Amino acid sequence: MCEALIANKIKEAGKGCYIFQVYVIPKQEKASLEFKDNELIFRSNSSCKRHNVNTQLISYLKELFPEHRVTIVKGINQRLKLICIESRDKSIITRTLCKVLQSYSC
Repeated sequence: MCEALIANKIKEAGKGCYIFQVYVIPKQEKASLEFKDNELIFRSNSSCKRHNVNTQLISYLKELFPEHRVTIVKGINQRLKLICIESRDKSIITRTLCKVLQSYSC
């Protein structure tokens, strides 16, 4: 069931780029990714200054997808980010995100 919910959030943007939205909450106890109220949420332990949250989000996602290019394509200065992960297969992204989110109820 989790995979179906996550798969619906990921859209193909062409040329092997899959996009999805992530809402960022800064100044949290620890960095984590969760799925709540039908939204992907990244809790960052960084502040908003000097794009520290963006850097931490990209680093977090690159750890999950080490062989893929990860970029923020929209929302650099906002809490709602549009993320692009370059991959040949959407299911790789879906499965990886579900593994991370398995401790949360989808």
